[in-house]
Amino acid sequence: EVTNEEYACFIRGGGYEKREWWSEAGWRAREQRRWTAPRRWNDRDYQAPGKERYPVAAVSWYEAEAYCAWLRIQTGKPYRLPTEREWEKAARGVQGRVFPWGNAWDPEACNWFGYTGYDAPEGYLPDPYTRVSPVGAFPKGVSPWGCQDMAGNVLEWCQDVWTADNAPAFQGPYRVFRGGSFFNNQPRHLRCAWRGGTYPDTGHVYWGDTGFRVALPDQGRMPKLSSSNWRR
Repeated sequence: EVTNEEYACFIRGGGYEKREWWSEAGWRAREQRRWTAPRRWNDRDYQAPGKERYPVAAVSWYEAEAYCAWLRIQTGKPYRLPTEREWEKAARGVQGRVFPWGNAWDPEACNWFGYTGYDAPEGYLPDPYTRVSPVGAFPKGVSPWGCQDMAGNVLEWCQDVWTADNAPAFQGPYRVFRGGSFFNNQPRHLRCAWRGGTYPDTGHVYWGDTGFRVALPDQGRMPKLSSSNWRR
């Protein structure tokens, strides 16, 4: 997941001041809402000294898109948001895992809402994070491809337009997010196949729980995922 310290480079580099990084719709939303940073940027629960390696949170799809455009110019590499299928393959591998770490639920493998009161198993120690956690803080949850935090922590924007039947679409009011977040208290919402969506100008769904990661296309290296394992 893109961290606060990485996103801060985008802000310092004029990310909210230069029209060139933004789509037409994104720039219009930025001007209308007078965005100068993510909505929780000055909230100490999300961004404060010592939280540089926490994921940037409460960002809209438009902001994530602009960051990718800025990053392409800074690096000379074609970074972008992952597609849904790319995201899911990175999360579950070619075996079609239910969760990034395997097929069985493990409450200690990701940052989620956690057990409360009577339903906690004996000996269970809840994680110390009430909201976001540092990127990579749950090494048990690593995916087959070595990706961290693909379940829990923050929801992650994808490139795709959201449709109820998952059919490809190029126009529509919503964009897809994947992965669940620290706000989810049901394991089914933290499966690799779980998906949701909302308006691209939305900066947070619950408590500032939308973030993103970037993809660097490299054609031909990753084997195809069996259709029988797709979105189980």
